[in-house]
Amino acid sequence: MVARRDIKSLAELKGKTVGISRYGASTEYALRFGLKANGIDPDKQIKMLAVGEDAARIAGLQNGTLAAIVSQVPANFFAHKVGGHTLLPLGEYMETLLAGAGVSQKKLEQNRDEVKRVVRALLRALDFMQAQPVEVKNLIQKRLGVSEMDIVDHIYGLVTKYATRNGIASQKAIENTLLGTPFEGKLTNFDKLTDFSVAREVADGK
Repeated sequence: MVARRDIKSLAELKGKTVGISRYGASTEYALRFGLKANGIDPDKQIKMLAVGEDAARIAGLQNGTLAAIVSQVPANFFAHKVGGHTLLPLGEYMETLLAGAGVSQKKLEQNRDEVKRVVRALLRALDFMQAQPVEVKNLIQKRLGVSEMDIVDHIYGLVTKYATRNGIASQKAIENTLLGTPFEGKLTNFDKLTDFSVAREVADGK
């Protein structure tokens, strides 16, 4: 959660408007989890507003109509650039899926070796990201066009802290990703929804 510079604490957020992407999205649930864990009632003590895409939320933060917004990497960098600061790292309170690679069941059945090579390459990239911070931070600088090293360090720290190391998501992350969908609280057999067998084979050196 990125707030305006004049908002120094969660207590100062009471009665003010916080922008999310849409109701029922991970931005809403992450905000609810984080505020409740810190003694703030998201239904009574703040005003939650569905604003839309990152650009709209950042504009609201910049023009002062929003006291804070929920934003993800790398959009939080642009929120910082217009004067915002991270008031509460919501990743501490809600484990969920943010980005990844998927494949159809047909592709997996017909080209399993190709899929395995892609997964292996992605996991090597994650290992490189952890092992070579200087090189990765240089890439972040070039990709985002940012020179402020404190922001680069912030983004790198978030990504490396929460990125999976084996390509396998936890059941809790999958459950939280289903919040706000018709499957919320109804799915009991996660093997029917996900197949991490290729990632497991790669982890086992197969």
